Amino acid sequence: MLLDECAIFFNKIGKNRFTRPLAKTMYYFTYDFLAFFYKLKMKHQIKHIHGITRLDSASDKVIVCCLVRNGQEYIESFMAYYFQLGVEHIIFIDNGSTDHTMDIAKTDKRVSIYQTNLTFKVYKNIIRRYMVEQFSNGGWTLCVDIDEFYDFPNSNKLSFTSFISYLNKNSYTAVAAYLLDMVSNEKKIFTSNLDHSFNRSDYEYYDLSQIQAEKYDKHITMINNKINNKAIKSYKGGVRKTIFDIKPKLLKHPLIYYNKILKPFYGSHGIRNANIADISCVLYHYKFTEKFIEKIDKAIEEENYYCNSKEYKAYKKTYLELKLHSHTNNHLEKLISIDDLISKGFLQVTNNYKNWIKREEIKNKETT
Repeated sequence: MLLDECAIFFNKIGKNRFTRPLAKTMYYFTYDFLAFFYKLKMKHQIKHIHGITRLDSASDKVIVCCLVRNGQEYIESFMAYYFQLGVEHIIFIDNGSTDHTMDIAKTDKRVSIYQTNLTFKVYKNIIRRYMVEQFSNGGWTLCVDIDEFYDFPNSNKLSFTSFISYLNKNSYTAVAAYLLDMVSNEKKIFTSNLDHSFNRSDYEYYDLSQIQAEKYDKHITMINNKINNKAIKSYKGGVRKTIFDIKPKLLKHPLIYYNKILKPFYGSHGIRNANIADISCVLYHYKFTEKFIEKIDKAIEEENYYCNSKEYKAYKKTYLELKLHSHTNNHLEKLISIDDLISKGFLQVTNNYKNWIKREEIKNKETT
């Protein structure tokens, strides 16, 4: 049984509120049992090929971990963004890139690269769990995909270091974050230009009109987590609901302080035994670039994403039905700053967090 198939099976049982508790328990037992054997095989099939192998980490430092294949489109923007954000180091696990992704990554001494040919469909989330367990080394780990750019509330006022200090002060071990699909300022989805280089400034629009909020721990992949803000929900839908009539899960927990009690990556979205921070963050998600059509065809051919790339098949179906090269979405709004997402209720903050920002601002003024 594949881990995705395991999730599908127990999700069906978990839809009934009477059988959901049993489904959750059985899911975690089965998932961990299968993951144990997968990791035995995986251990000797991830090889170091570039950069340092030992990180002198600490609780106030953050490393980025990214499982990637053929991410040349994003790699320069990705590295520049996260180093500017304030992360200490980036670790890539390359899963068989055939483009120049790794050549570009090697140009920065703050990057380490590992390589594996393990089947993405089978091992993707176990590799991500391995990254957290292997590389956390007493600090925070930010696990993101190559098309995900992490941001936190009031980042225009608060440094990433101060943000991490807030998490440490309150003994949080994970932070909820929502995927926010960013699309072209031309309001086009079905364009294709393989020569066009990725630039975040080309994708400044978002859509909250089809976001559906649910109870945080409704799904079977969440268990035994302490939620410190009841306003934090589980989202699904968004622009992919508006255009493709699908409702992907949008809640993730990419920023993790691994204390060997917390268990990450039950699927792409699940976590266990975590002390969840009282604020939520965002993952700006740049899926719909001008290479989107090429990605759809590749994903359908390989069937390597969840449920045999079911979501990508829905993208293709919509594309063929419209028979257009553009799609106008009247609900799109331009993102000015992360404050927009707070004011619209997409992100949640508490008075405790607001007071921390005020104290940090006063402290900064006193030192300047």
